[in-house]
Formats: sequence, C-alpha cells, structure tokens
Amino acid sequence: MFISQYKHDKRGQVTLFIIIALVIIAMIALLAYFWNDIKSITVETTPQSFIESCMNTPIDSAVNDVFLHGGTAAQKNFINYNGEKIEYLCYTNEYYKTCVVQQPLLKQSIERELNSLLKSQAKVCIDSLKEDMTSKGYSVNSDNRVDFITNLSLDKADFIISTPIVFTKGDASQSFSHFTISRRSKLYELIMSAVYILNWEARYGDFDILTFMFSYPDLRLEKLKQSEGSKIYILSSRSTNEKFIFASRSISWPPGFAVNERVGE
Repeated sequence: MFISQYKHDKRGQVTLFIIIALVIIAMIALLAYFWNDIKSITVETTPQSFIESCMNTPIDSAVNDVFLHGGTAAQKNFINYNGEKIEYLCYTNEYYKTCVVQQPLLKQSIERELNSLLKSQAKVCIDSLKEDMTSKGYSVNSDNRVDFITNLSLDKADFIISTPIVFTKGDASQSFSHFTISRRSKLYELIMSAVYILNWEARYGDFDILTFMFSYPDLRLEKLKQSEGSKIYILSSRSTNEKFIFASRSISWPPGFAVNERVGE
C-alpha cells in the first residue's frame, strides 16, 4: 500500500511539472506574439525618449559648429586654419600691442549661439512628436509655442525645449511643460579655461600652457603660433574628448620676427 501510494504521488508530481512547463511555454509564446504591441506601448508612453532621439544628432552638430570655430557658427573676425574659420576671441590689428577680449561674457554668448542654432530643430522635433502621438490615437493640446534654452554648468550640459503640451487618450493624459536633454559634459570647464587664457592674452600678450596643464591635468592644451603673429588655442577634455578651438592675436611682431611654433600635447 505504501508503494502504491508512492507511485501515485510521483505520477501526480510529474503531471504537475508537465502542466507548469506547458503554462511557461504558453506564456513565452504569447509574449513573443504580442512583443511588437508591448514595444509600441512602451514608446507610446515616453515622449521624452522620442525628443531625445530626435535632438541628439542636431545637438552634436551645433556643439561642433560652435566649439570648433571659436565659439560661433557665424565667424566675422577670424583666421583660416586647416581650411576652417577660427574666430578671434582676443584681437588687435596692431603690432606690439596686447589684444582686446572680443566676448567678455563668453559663456552667455555661446549659450545664445546654441539656442539660435537649435530652436528651429526643436520645433521640428515637437511637431514630429505631435504627429507620432496623434497616429497612436492621442489627442494633442498645445499652443505651438516652442523655446530652446541651453544651460552649461559644472560637469553637465542641459538642452531644454520649453513647450506646454498635453496628450490625452481616453481617461489618461500626459502633460509636459518642457523636455530636457541632459549630458555629462566638460563644455563649461572648457569655456572657463578659455576665459582664463584670454584674460592673460589681453593683459600680458601670451599664455604659459605648461603651467596650466600641471594645474589642470584633466585638460589638454595646444598653442599653435602662426607666421603673422596669431595663435590658435586647442583646448580639450581628456575625459570626454570635447574640444574648444579659438584664436588670439596679441603682442604680434612685424613680418620676419614671428616663427611657427607648436606647443603642448
């Protein structure tokens, strides 16, 4: 009787295991069948991710246009270097004289420049988001006002699209006043270092980059002297590889006195 009961219990356990296995297989099959719908629901509930995907490449492009050309994408007073226009941030057209800083509020000037470059693209992305949400059955309530704000701070860069917008579907709604794309960044540190260099250029006519790099080991600085007396500064972060390239002309010598020079690594 004991053996019969043991066999009965074992058959019950095997049956239970088979049922559990069938349930697991059925769940996997259902998950696979509805996977696309599940993914679409996830995307549907994250307008933030849509905006980030839409803005990432334009932000990269705008930052490069500004930071690799002297803090502006529309150079007015510049030197040609390797086929690129590099804006003078400290300049004098006279010999033996120290330069004058061209952008006293450099950080604010660069933020305004980025705002100007990215505002139209921000509106394109917001309009695309509205179309995407409408295609998913949402109604959209917006006043079409789109502003763009760049905020560069210590170790961080925030790119903010300010626009009041509400998405509604049935009884559910999502309300936004802004979308923020935040990045780990050394752009602020590069700007502040450039300001420090430019102040030395304006006061003393030159800058000692070796002492600077000993004091700020996370930063790399090159100074490329040109034959007509200008200098190209290439300032970069070792941790993020972000760069800021700008020009200065200070205490320049007449032709025949200046020599080409490359300092830093």
